[in-house]
Amino acid sequence: MSTPIPRPAQHIIKLKDDTDMQKHIQTFNGRYNRGNQLVYKVTHRWNPEFVNAYVGEFSAEVLQALKDHPEVDYISENSEIGDFDVIDQKDNNGNNNAGWGLSRINQAKPLDDTDSDDINFPYKYDGSLEAGVGVDIYILDKTNDDKDDDEGGHGTHVAGIAAGSRWGVAKAANLIAVKVSGLKHGILTRVCDQRPASNPK
Repeated sequence: MSTPIPRPAQHIIKLKDDTDMQKHIQTFNGRYNRGNQLVYKVTHRWNPEFVNAYVGEFSAEVLQALKDHPEVDYISENSEIGDFDVIDQKDNNGNNNAGWGLSRINQAKPLDDTDSDDINFPYKYDGSLEAGVGVDIYILDKTNDDKDDDEGGHGTHVAGIAAGSRWGVAKAANLIAVKVSGLKHGILTRVCDQRPASNPK
């Protein structure tokens, strides 16, 4: 029985957001690859709109040059995972359909539109992963002792940001509503009730 040949080590090169990936790769390819000597080999590129990064096999010299290069944000060793399923969140008419918060955490650059009430921001995420699966998120919010309600709707709003099926960050997380009272100077002094949210999504 033949021994499997180990795959060469690969690294993910995350470029800074304002770096032109095509020009960066052309520069390194021209600088280090000579004739049949392939010491800078790019094996995969992501769409820069999703993540400005690529994967490749590099010699020790090239890898060190990449680490020192001002266009490189960071480098990590590649590992085998499933394929990405990039979902571009749109409404039924094909328009951007995310709130300011989702779009802001989705990118490093500040958004041009600063109106947090708008719901027409772009948002892309990896649909192959169930974000938040197996995670419990406790939503603590103030209410009255003798009422089983969400005072002012604030707790519901926060729950939607955390794990709402449409605009939530961790869409597959389990929400647990916690009713609290006795708040003094912002310090929680008593937890009145704890139960799974009746309609977490």
